[in-house]
Amino acid sequence: MLACALKGGLILRLLGSALAGVFVVGSGEKSWALASLLFFLLADGPLLALDYLQSHWKPASIARGAGFFHACASGLREWAAFTLFYVIIQPFERFWMGEDICGPVRGDSFPVVLAHGYCCNRGVWFWMRGRLLPAGLQVATVNFEPVFADIEFFAEQLHARIETVLAQTGAQKLVIAAHSMGGLVARAYLRRHGEEKIVALVTIGTPHHGTIVARFGPGRNARQMEPDNGWLNDLNATKVTLPVTSVASAGDEIVAPQDSALWPGADQRVLAGQDHFGLVLSEQVASIVRDAARAPAVQMPRSTSLSAVA
Repeated sequence: MLACALKGGLILRLLGSALAGVFVVGSGEKSWALASLLFFLLADGPLLALDYLQSHWKPASIARGAGFFHACASGLREWAAFTLFYVIIQPFERFWMGEDICGPVRGDSFPVVLAHGYCCNRGVWFWMRGRLLPAGLQVATVNFEPVFADIEFFAEQLHARIETVLAQTGAQKLVIAAHSMGGLVARAYLRRHGEEKIVALVTIGTPHHGTIVARFGPGRNARQMEPDNGWLNDLNATKVTLPVTSVASAGDEIVAPQDSALWPGADQRVLAGQDHFGLVLSEQVASIVRDAARAPAVQMPRSTSLSAVA
């Protein structure tokens, strides 16, 4: 469903690029090709700029980075990642991702299910899956649809995917690695179905305390990611005892404030120089997921609850 919508957006972007070129030609300039290319590449610029402005309204307690030029470089990398995902990969996720092929697990590892975030599909894991498979891990993805549905509805889709992966691999438990909203989907799953089949959870840029950027997004799931909403408060009152790693990015333009991605009681990792979509292209994050899938038995179970955290 999202892939179809993104294909439509890609057609509109191409039409806009053509119109920009026609306008430049009509004004007597000869740089129509450059104008068309710039329109195509920078069409998402205003949206990203708005996200950055919103995310800096409320200060976070974790360090943002080292100055103006560092922020500019980080922003350019995020623009490149955003363009990669929304123009090239996610509109054609079936081509890039193919089918998940999960076989029997090795004795020293657990399968990994990757859960994507808001307004994304499984294509966002193209790079990450490519870093996990060579490590001998069995990796599966899932599409949450329809795009703007209730997170509780997505939790049931995650439940069905988990059951399928366990049957395919013969494993008794698996690891969930989740980006952005996907972390809330995973937590909703745990509240509904318990921890029996999950050995560890890694949340990556997940707005555990909500994000002010969600106020500008459509859909029931966006309302559930607004700070201090009733659904999120109820979820945060639910305790989790399995090993959890929460990854936050000091430069995250979607999770605002950025420390909303930190889960008290979890193994907290704060990465410098990464933005929201850059997290799923990060070798550091891939290493965290690989470690969770290889040796979760050595991690101490934790009793975590966010209910007392502002």
